[in-house]
Formats: sequence, C-alpha cells, structure tokens
Amino acid sequence: LRTALLVLLLTAAGMGKGYAQTSFMVDNLTYSINYGGTSVTVTGHVDGTSATGTLDIPRLVSYNGTSYVVTAIGNYAFSGCYGLTGSLTIPDCVTVIGGSAFKNCRGFTGNLTIPDGVTSIGNEAFSGCISLTGNLIIPHSIIIIQSSVFANCFGFTGSLIIPNSVTTIKSNAFYHCAGLTDLVIPNSVTAIEGNPFSNCYDVEFISVDSGNSVYDSRNNCNSIIESSTNSLIIGCKNSIIPNTVTSIGKGAFSGCHGLLSIDIPNSVTSIGIGAFSHCDCLGQIVVESGNTRYDSREGCNAIIETSTNTLCVGCKNTTIPNSVTSIGEGAFYMCENLTSLTIPNSVTSIGRDAFSGCGGLTSITIGNSVTYISSWAFMGCWNLDEVIALGSEPPTLEGGYVFNHGEKLIVCCGSKDAYMASDWASYFDIIEEDCAPHEVTIDEGGM
Repeated sequence: LRTALLVLLLTAAGMGKGYAQTSFMVDNLTYSINYGGTSVTVTGHVDGTSATGTLDIPRLVSYNGTSYVVTAIGNYAFSGCYGLTGSLTIPDCVTVIGGSAFKNCRGFTGNLTIPDGVTSIGNEAFSGCISLTGNLIIPHSIIIIQSSVFANCFGFTGSLIIPNSVTTIKSNAFYHCAGLTDLVIPNSVTAIEGNPFSNCYDVEFISVDSGNSVYDSRNNCNSIIESSTNSLIIGCKNSIIPNTVTSIGKGAFSGCHGLLSIDIPNSVTSIGIGAFSHCDCLGQIVVESGNTRYDSREGCNAIIETSTNTLCVGCKNTTIPNSVTSIGEGAFYMCENLTSLTIPNSVTSIGRDAFSGCGGLTSITIGNSVTYISSWAFMGCWNLDEVIALGSEPPTLEGGYVFNHGEKLIVCCGSKDAYMASDWASYFDIIEEDCAPHEVTIDEGGM
C-alpha cells in the first residue's frame, strides 16, 4: 500500500525517471504521450460532449517546454460532440484515427479530407457525421475499411472510388451514405463482409475492376458477384441479375429504395434472408418460369419457394396466393409502402420479422388457418389501426414482441373470450363482429 502511494505521489509531481506525466491539456484539448515520448494522441475536449465551437487539432503541441507531434486521434475522442461546428481538418501528421473518434459529430460541415498518411481508421470513426458533404476520398494508405466507419454520412455525394490499396471492406462501412451514386471496386479488394453499402439508395452504377480475382460485375449487371460461388452479394436500383447467378446474398438489395422491379432468372436457387428488405418502391417481382426452386405464381409479385409453398419475398403490390402455407422470415421486412394485405386461409404460420417495419400498413386480415405467429412479425407497423383475425382460436404468439400495442383487433362472433384469455389481450382492444364481410374466399383452382 505504501509503495502504491509513493508511485502516485511521484507521478502527480512529475518526479523521477519513469514517472513522467503521460497526459496533459492544452487549449481545451487533452492529450496522452505515446510510447517513445516524441508524439501524442489527442484524446478529447476538456468539455467532453458539451464542447462547442470549431475544432482545431494542431500538428505540434508544446507542454512543459517539450514539443510533440500529433500522430493519432484516440478512440471516442470527440464522440457525441454535437456542438462542434465548421470544417473538420485533420493534420497531415496523423496516422491513426481511433474507433468512434468523431461519431455523431453532426455539426461538422463541408468536405472531409483524410490525410494520405493515415493507415488506420477505426470502427464508426465518422459514423453519424451527417453534415459532411462532397466527395469522399479514401487515402491510398488504407488497407482495411472498418465496420460502420462512414455509416449514416448521408451528405457524401457522387462517386466513391476505393483505392487499390484496400483489401477488405467490412460490414455497414458505408451504411446509409444515401448520396453516393457510383461504386468502383478495385482489383485489390478480396474480402467484402455482408453488405457495406446497405441503404445507399441513390447508387445507380456498380463496377468491379476486371482484374479482381474474387469479385466481378459480369455483363455490366451493376452488381457485385462473388465469382467462385456465382453469388450476387450487392445490388442497386439498376441491377440486372445475370442468368449465371445461382444465389442472392443476405441483404444484397437492402435499402434499394429506387428498385422498381426485379426479375429472378431460372439459375437462382438460393435467396438470403432480407435480400430485398426495405426496398420501398419495389412493385413488380417476376421469377422465370423455368426456375426449379422458386416461382411467382398467379402474377403475385412475390417470390415463393415452390416445394414448401413459403412466400420468401414480398413487395408493396403482392397478392398472396391461396396456395401459400407460410410467410417466411422477413418476407415483407421494412416494406413501408405496403398499405393493406389479406393473408389467405391456406397460411398456417407467419415467420419472424415477416412484416416488421411496414410503417404504411394500416390494416391486415389474418386467415382462419394461421396457428403460429413468430416474434417481431408485426413490430414497427406504427400505423396499423385494424387487425382482423378470422380464426376461432387465437394463433400462438411467440415471445413478448409480436405487435405494437393499442391496435384494434376484430374477431369473429363467439371467439372473443378465447382471445381475451390469450396473449392477444395484451396487445389489442378486442372487438367481436360478424366475420362474414371479412371472410377470405379460396379459389380451389390455385396451385
């Protein structure tokens, strides 16, 4: 205990070799001295997240007669400093920008210039810097573009040219960079995690350099395809799926608001969950008639797994055929322009997140054969005013989150008590009515 106390006293006094002060404050910015004693990391503002005004990070900072080069910006250094304004200038001596360093610094404006000497930018470093504008230029010194590093920077516009030094682009790196229009992937990129460009809904052109050994954009398809597996992993509103593609990856078209229609060739035998989630304007879906795995029977504007009669992907204009027996996980996820829907009596189950985030959905009729509804199936349907359940027995609800609370539930005469005694009562104001006007007509000639 006495030894520990002595160390603390020596550190506080700046006495003795090995006990030099390692952190200090100059002009409202805090710093820590890096190993070697000649450079520093800027660690934040003395006012923390209450900081206001402009931010001036110097190249050199002097303290106690010693000058230090600023070579790094620390993790979370200015995270959440909403009051910082003006342009963000990073000195050319900086080589490292830490994770979340400028996260949610919403007041920074103008172009972002990242010095050529920067070799590492951490996760979420600029995430939420919504007022930065202009072209985003990534320096040639960067090898890995980390997760969510520029997420929600929707002020960036124009072409995103990734330098030939980059080998890896991690998940959500450019999530909701809504102003980007063109993506050019160099031949150096050999690893793309998930969909780094989800919700970049203005993207209209995607190209992969012809020398890339892992990915391609064959037939000018405006997509990124993993060459060895023929899997389309990233698409955009102008994508045309080549008939050599065998799978469409999870979230491949997520957030492509400008996608109006999609044709699924007969070569596709696998479609990942959420492949077309949040495609608000998607109104036409066609599966080629020769496809052995999927179909779009009866012009339903949906993708149905033929062998299981599971509706996998729907859109704002979907009509569910009465031969469908289940609604798959995330089938209509974030389909915000879907306003009303009738689930036919052939359907027995509704998957997780099936209609989650369908903010425009105002009414839905659930057929009398549904026995099971998975968790989060209708969460985020904020405008859902009326649910009509035709089953005399309430379907089982998985978990505690299936619907939002406060909607009106209409049930058939004689079944109110059963619903009142079930989990449905915790979500709804239950009203009993004659269900004849709401009955779903089944066409026995369906597939």
